[in-house]
Amino acid sequence: MAVVVPKFSSIQYDGTNGAEVVAVSALWTLVSDDGTTLVFTDVESQWILTSGSWLLWAGSNPSFPSQKLSNTDYLAFFHELV
Repeated sequence: MAVVVPKFSSIQYDGTNGAEVVAVSALWTLVSDDGTTLVFTDVESQWILTSGSWLLWAGSNPSFPSQKLSNTDYLAFFHELV
């Protein structure tokens, strides 16, 4: 029997990379980025990330983010494979 690990991709908003975060998907639109809070929309929702937050999406298609996490929660629940 094979062991299966779900694939998630992630990016951290650090207060300086809002344009990079939004550029992950052509379906995301920047609303505002003041260096502390990043606000963007996808086709269904508005997302608000504070500096240090992580954004995750399942699989290789980032069109629909699946969750946002604080840095503490991200480090507690996920292990990055390189």
